[in-house]
Amino acid sequence: MKKLVSIEEAGVSLKTVPQGAATSCWAAVSPELNGKGGLYLEDCHIAEAGKGSDMMSGGYASHAYDTDGAKRLWTISNELLGTRF
Repeated sequence: MKKLVSIEEAGVSLKTVPQGAATSCWAAVSPELNGKGGLYLEDCHIAEAGKGSDMMSGGYASHAYDTDGAKRLWTISNELLGTRF
């Protein structure tokens, strides 16, 4: 049976409320993001692909930008809803 560990034991640090809100505020007003959408953001910058399976080191998972998967999901969703967008 796997032992549960505390946040401290896992080496995870929590953000304060202002730290947690900073990226959303930055995204709302940053001229760097004008005309850009569909990006993953972290710590007030555009995130890059994560390194390996340890997503605690930052970045986004490789499957997050699965273009073929997104197209299949769009098609299936339209079929299930009886819509054509």
